[in-house]
Amino acid sequence: MATLPVPAPFYDWIDSSQRNKTYMKNALNWPLEGTLFNVEHNGFWLPKQWGTNPKTMIECLTIAKKNIKHMPKLVPTYSHRYLANTNSDQLSPVLSIYQADIIYYGKICGIILLLNLTLNLINISIYLVPLLFLFGQT
Repeated sequence: MATLPVPAPFYDWIDSSQRNKTYMKNALNWPLEGTLFNVEHNGFWLPKQWGTNPKTMIECLTIAKKNIKHMPKLVPTYSHRYLANTNSDQLSPVLSIYQADIIYYGKICGIILLLNLTLNLINISIYLVPLLFLFGQT
């Protein structure tokens, strides 16, 4: 099956090259790494969720990382936009994540996908893997 080229901000879930696997791994780690960067360099801390801010940076990073790992998995879709895997029958939230700056766009819907697909002429198959993953079809 021939597919259209994938513009850079979109993630190609079909390409199994080592280069793309590394690119996808980095995209999957982006929210964690960005938040840990803010903990270390900007004093970011969530006391209600993570407890009292520890005295050492190593403790801060360890606690933050442990807590972030228990959050819903994030599936990259476009640039720094992610779908949260909520493991429920509910629609997944669409989030823009840049370090600890998180913007809630709303629930995923066909309009968002169609707009991205139409504006960038993307082959729908790029979305099949993350959508199937999110809705438990794999």
